[in-house]
Amino acid sequence: MRLFLRMGAGLVLAGVSFAPAFADEANPRLPLLQKGEAGGMHTLLAWPSGVRRAPALLTLLQSEAASDIAAFGQSGKEQGHPDKAFERYAQERYAGDAYESVVIVTRFYGQPGEKTLATKTWDIPAGHAVGWSDLLKDTSDNSPGLKAIYAYVARALGSNFKPKPPKSGDKEAAAEYQRLQDRFGWFAPTLEGMPGFAFVPAKDGQHVGGLSLIFGKQTIAGFSGDGLFTDEVVVPAEVFKAFLTPGVHDLFAGEPARYGLLQRERDDATISGSTAVVLTGEQKPGKTLTIRAEAPATFFKDDAIDLVVDADVLGETKNPKDVTITGKAEAGATLSGVGYDLRVFSVTINQKIEPFPAVCRQSALHIRPAHGSPADEAHAPEIDVSYPLKFDCSGDQG
Repeated sequence: MRLFLRMGAGLVLAGVSFAPAFADEANPRLPLLQKGEAGGMHTLLAWPSGVRRAPALLTLLQSEAASDIAAFGQSGKEQGHPDKAFERYAQERYAGDAYESVVIVTRFYGQPGEKTLATKTWDIPAGHAVGWSDLLKDTSDNSPGLKAIYAYVARALGSNFKPKPPKSGDKEAAAEYQRLQDRFGWFAPTLEGMPGFAFVPAKDGQHVGGLSLIFGKQTIAGFSGDGLFTDEVVVPAEVFKAFLTPGVHDLFAGEPARYGLLQRERDDATISGSTAVVLTGEQKPGKTLTIRAEAPATFFKDDAIDLVVDADVLGETKNPKDVTITGKAEAGATLSGVGYDLRVFSVTINQKIEPFPAVCRQSALHIRPAHGSPADEAHAPEIDVSYPLKFDCSGDQG
């Protein structure tokens, strides 16, 4: 049995302690960042306001994180890795009145680090996690609902799902075969063979348009992949709606809104703990760049919010300076449904953005709390996002 003491926003479990990383942590509309140390190892936990609105969910995630930190701290340092660190944040995927659905991202060795992903969907009024048996009327092996989801995923993954066995003696092919087996070989139309899921908002921002299933090599902390993230398949609601339980049937409707990783908050520099969504699709570089995005309501002072453009993407050769531009909230705008307590804003950058550093070097665009906003007064970190620019980085651009 695990015993933990919770004091305010801090948590202590099995010798692992955390402390809030910035002021005003008592305000649940702000992200909660908890920095700590375990056996000389740096730790960071970041929880968005959507998680904080469900105290039972927050407590569970904190407890699971502390347990994983203790287990990771006991493992030896692997050769070739930097100093050990454990950083975890919850990336919101759907925030409705009754449900909070997140992907738990864990970085083990700092930036860029190794990552694992796990899903958690929470029924806020009922105060418990949502599993397959809460969604599907029949979860017996090879039930119609599980088979429909399995078939859709198999088609989406194509040849990666069931690779051909390698020829004897072909070590490279054998390694690739094993990699794909580790990633997908466990998947089956059974409760034990299904991954967890995250809700995907519908395009109306109100309903759930589908489920996101994550695939990778199974670890204690979630699924790991070869790149920054694991494979992710979005299964539209229409695939399994006929098999839903009465309690959630009407919640699922419409087409899923697919917001890719480049449209979400970034964690490759710092983890902000806040949710952001870039609603603007990729554009060709031009003299101006207009962006629509969502950011936490606490980042706004009245209707204003700041966007910071780093000097390195402006092409200035003499005395380059960062530029801060004020964005304005859009009254009555339809929200994406991705995160809790967000507002839509738009901003125009009236300067040409150099696409090579913005896209190929992956420079960040920074959403910063407006001066005097609740997030500013609490010293909440800015949110890094990607530039919505379309550019071919394959050529020699400098």
